[in-house]
Amino acid sequence: MGISAARHRRFIALLVAFAAAGVGLLMAAGWAGAFFSSQATAQTNTFTAGSLEAPANAAASQSAGTASTVDVSWNEVPDPGSGSFGYYVERLSGGTVSPACGTSPSSLITTTSCSDTDVPPGTYTYQVTAVYASWTAQGAATTSLKLTAQPGP
Repeated sequence: MGISAARHRRFIALLVAFAAAGVGLLMAAGWAGAFFSSQATAQTNTFTAGSLEAPANAAASQSAGTASTVDVSWNEVPDPGSGSFGYYVERLSGGTVSPACGTSPSSLITTTSCSDTDVPPGTYTYQVTAVYASWTAQGAATTSLKLTAQPGP
């Protein structure tokens, strides 16, 4: 008692159809996706933005015994981190701004005082700017200082 070839083919086709339907149901139910799942963990990084304080209490005075030298001083600013840190000083007269004490935005000093030499007679204020990396913080200008030519000996 054997199975005919035609019946055998129908049985195999039916078996394949059931298997395909079963796989389709499993996929629709999400079972197949479980074999390819991954787990992610949310992470939060916290960054603190620092700040750069502006130089305070800047003062300018004519150096004793010289008509053309101005001494400039200011309070120290806390260094916010490791890196390039310093100050530059500008001399202001009317609408003219000139570098002072041999400093500039690209030539910083790390001391809290300097001497501006060869200053011509006139009325000036000085302004100090702290620099850290790409940050800058400009302090308030000094009170006006009037330099007059002193008569020779």
